[in-house]
Amino acid sequence: MAQITTFNWQTAVIGSINQATFTFQNDDGTPYPITGATWEYVVRIGQFDRSAVPLISVTTTATSEGMLLVNTANSTVSLTLNPAATSSMKAGTYSHALWMNPGTATAFLWVSGQFTLNPVAQA
Repeated sequence: MAQITTFNWQTAVIGSINQATFTFQNDDGTPYPITGATWEYVVRIGQFDRSAVPLISVTTTATSEGMLLVNTANSTVSLTLNPAATSSMKAGTYSHALWMNPGTATAFLWVSGQFTLNPVAQA
């Protein structure tokens, strides 16, 4: 069985850079093998809104929205959301997910939950 540890990040600020790192481990603490996997991080209006185009979609290819950086030696995936990813969104609560091998028979949802977008940083 594999587990994930993640920087505790579920709140972002509109129009700012937001970052998180996800670490994948086997139960014995050794790195979980992620070599050869494809990755996608998405933010949608709601958890069950899977047919619509995501509000944010980030892969390992850098775009104005951001990028995922995969380190197979350490079994980590680092996410950077650029300001453009959230600048046109309204403050509120959305749904986010980190997928391994999205759109394939081996697709696996590693992270899902609420993504809260605030107009300013919270004190």
